[in-house]
Amino acid sequence: MKFRRFLISLSIVTALLALSISDVKACTCSFVGPPCEEYWQSQAVFAGKVIKKSTFYVEEGEGDSRYRYQRMLVRFSIEQAFKGIVGDEVEIVTGMGGGDCGYHFEDGERYVVYAIRDGRDKSRLYSGICLPQTESLLTNANLGETISERAGRTISHEIAPIADVRSTEHYRRAVAGNALAKILRRLM
Repeated sequence: MKFRRFLISLSIVTALLALSISDVKACTCSFVGPPCEEYWQSQAVFAGKVIKKSTFYVEEGEGDSRYRYQRMLVRFSIEQAFKGIVGDEVEIVTGMGGGDCGYHFEDGERYVVYAIRDGRDKSRLYSGICLPQTESLLTNANLGETISERAGRTISHEIAPIADVRSTEHYRRAVAGNALAKILRRLM
């Protein structure tokens, strides 16, 4: 009897809680393709090192539905610009992590970053977990022939190709890695 009363009370509290939530924002990535495909859909692609991170607040909505949330501003020194970057430094906006699609960039680490111009402020570049962030394992490496080969090897481990009668998973990983290395060599 007590257990039944507890279950009924719990159900009522859960229903009231669910009805009181008006708007929920969360990260939904429709599909992240291979980096060679994402390259053509991104407005900026570069290799760089994180030199500074800071946070700021964004306000959205109107009236009683107004809310604010935190964003991360990440400054990179550019080591190699592949697409859409001019200058020695660039700032990327990303979320804080969790359900807001933010990517956790580490201070002092090197990354290959894919970014888009999105949101109300088209002058800013945005990046997050819904875009490929091929973390560079290239600490103290020269950007050139080595980056293309290492990026090719890295991407072959990041993808999950299928195996069927036309080719094996191993072969498709190798082809993807070789294709990315070839694209990067041509861009340099």
